[in-house]
Amino acid sequence: MEDRRYIKISPESIDYKDFFEMDVNFVIPLTQDCKDIGFYTPFDGLIIQKDVINNFVFEVNPNNQYNIKVYNTSDEFKNFLKLSNYYIFWGDGTSQTINEKIPNYLEHNYDNVEGSYVITLKQTNPWGDTVIQKKITLPTQDLSTTIDSAVLIGSNDNEYSFDSINGIENQVSSEYTNVPFIISGYTTSKLNELSQYGPTRFIPGKMVKKYNEEYGLVTEINDEYTAYTVNNIDYYDYRGGETIYFVNSSGLTENMIEDLPLTKEEVLMGVVASPEIQSAVFIDRGKQAGFESFQRLGEVDNLGDLTSYGYGYFKIKKL
Repeated sequence: MEDRRYIKISPESIDYKDFFEMDVNFVIPLTQDCKDIGFYTPFDGLIIQKDVINNFVFEVNPNNQYNIKVYNTSDEFKNFLKLSNYYIFWGDGTSQTINEKIPNYLEHNYDNVEGSYVITLKQTNPWGDTVIQKKITLPTQDLSTTIDSAVLIGSNDNEYSFDSINGIENQVSSEYTNVPFIISGYTTSKLNELSQYGPTRFIPGKMVKKYNEEYGLVTEINDEYTAYTVNNIDYYDYRGGETIYFVNSSGLTENMIEDLPLTKEEVLMGVVASPEIQSAVFIDRGKQAGFESFQRLGEVDNLGDLTSYGYGYFKIKKL
């Protein structure tokens, strides 16, 4: 049997100042995995209807819940649709021909009869008929009342909504910690990249440049370690062969984050995207003087060298 013992502490005996200065660790179990989260991809925010050959949208008159406006959104830029005729069936036994295209519309009144109605748009053309249907319930639900009620019921002073704050300024690291902060760890030595020509390979305080830009320098050499900096990262090479580094980091900054709308692509779950390779290769072929071809003839000893020199550098005409 498990032995549990409890100690009763009176509130008067607690120093609350010390209590709040204690280090408290909380275990937060994460029960979701990538399959629960889904596969999200960015998009430009422009939304188009899935079916463009034959489609419509409708809206309810806010002043009269039984008055409906229907907009024919079929793609009028398709030339073969010019031969089409459209008929609207309101779902209450009435129908009529619709000749209007968005932004014009067709209105219909349901005589204040509550219920569900199926609105049907039928497109007739020489190749056959295309039908699309949408269901509507009248009167429609007042979304503002529903949202206010949900907020009122779900409100709690102990609840947080960090995930719902999606502005870039709310996601940067400085919002949660002091920046910059130090990151350290073990790595491989980069000391040889600062090697100099001559009898003294490493000269403390002498800047090493690459591509005419400052690259790094050795800062200190002693019996325990060699300290140096490469690309603003501090390295320490110890005699035992270990290398540690220290670098100041600001974590996530505003220039790392792009505010884009996302859409959930469930059809891409479990699909691995092919790698995207972005490269900018510049080949400097140098400059050739007018007499360079004659000078290079001095490097040729025989006809075989002449034909194979420089992957066809010399053009040879066969007679």
